[in-house]
Amino acid sequence: GVTHIRNNAFFQSKVTSISLPDSLIEIAREAFQYSELITVTIPKNVSSLGKYAFNQASKLTSFTVDSENQNYSSSDGVLFDKSQSKLIAYPIGNRAASYTIPSGVQTIGEDSFMSAPNLTSVVIPTDIITIESDAFTCAYYLTSFIFLGDAPAAAAATVSSSPESLSSISKACSLAGSSTAALA
Repeated sequence: GVTHIRNNAFFQSKVTSISLPDSLIEIAREAFQYSELITVTIPKNVSSLGKYAFNQASKLTSFTVDSENQNYSSSDGVLFDKSQSKLIAYPIGNRAASYTIPSGVQTIGEDSFMSAPNLTSVVIPTDIITIESDAFTCAYYLTSFIFLGDAPAAAAATVSSSPESLSSISKACSLAGSSTAALA
């Protein structure tokens, strides 16, 4: 069976659903970038997800992960590592305006909320230790971060949408407005 889906394999694909085989072990970089997938189930043997594997899949409303997968899991349609200590990807087709990161999550992964067009607010639990690079890049309407504890140290570009702080980001997006952060 198929063991690898290579870079850009389904780039800009009009496919809305796909049945991935249990033999699959890798979904490479940008494999489904700009695709029209609505949902995706990560099979039990997938051990590697490339950067931007589902980037800009604007219709993607949820991730599901086979319960036997040893590396990944999902909760409420959001992709996490197996222990759910790291949030890996928020499905940008999700229509919710607000998302509360579950307790126990310690890391918001790189590009995890990238280009989420419907989110206006993210509630960040006290367990968060790290917000990785570009976690909220191009999330145009995200205007509120509510930290349920002390805000962790983060690179300026991670939680800011000012053009000056984003000068080092090489992604093609233009941001509107400014993001705010509130401590609860």
